[in-house]
Amino acid sequence: MSNDLLLHDDLAWFAAVRSRLLNEWQTKTVVSSGKGDVESLACSILQAVNISTGHLSLACSLQSEAAQIEKLLNTICFDDDPVLFFRLFLFLLDEFTDRMQECSNLIQQRAFPEQPKLISVWTNRYAKHRTAILIQHHAQHLFEDEPEFGAAIAKLKKHGKIEFIDTAWLKTPQKADIAGANRDLQSVVIIPPLIHFLLEAIQYYSDFRQFACSAPKALEQFQSEHHWKPIDLTEAKS
Repeated sequence: MSNDLLLHDDLAWFAAVRSRLLNEWQTKTVVSSGKGDVESLACSILQAVNISTGHLSLACSLQSEAAQIEKLLNTICFDDDPVLFFRLFLFLLDEFTDRMQECSNLIQQRAFPEQPKLISVWTNRYAKHRTAILIQHHAQHLFEDEPEFGAAIAKLKKHGKIEFIDTAWLKTPQKADIAGANRDLQSVVIIPPLIHFLLEAIQYYSDFRQFACSAPKALEQFQSEHHWKPIDLTEAKS
């Protein structure tokens, strides 16, 4: 029996949620290529540059990271463990958006929005420090995506001795309290709809693409004639 979920008997709901996330990602991270087909937001950045070498490391790297996110959304491996999926999901979205924010300063020294707050808060206060939360609060998890979420919340509120660990709780500085693990109070991590995290990442990705394309000259610094290729160790000099 897992302590991760309150409604651990029925995980049938999760596969449909993951499929919706995959569909949103596949349909909203592409644009028209102008040739009658579509291309990824990352690859479309190439159109803003007067390509002389045929390689733009920025576009290539973004596409690689985007592909990893899509691969996670497309796998059935975690359909029986939504909590583990959520943690990996957060790590990938956080790395993806944080690197775009960092890269924006290399493109042009002007204001570009910080990475989405929802992703940042849950990654830095939960995904990276989940063990600390569980040690101090012995928390269970409840997803807002679960069909019985409303009924579960109503019952939990009637229970009385419940502490809800949600977005607002994570935003508030917390002091370590080991003794709190033995208190007569059950903690429950309330996980927002997963689509909220994904849509924030997609919007940030789209905004970054527009930002990058608005500075074509600055993008040229990411151009290189040395495209990645497999290293042939048989040719290595002794």
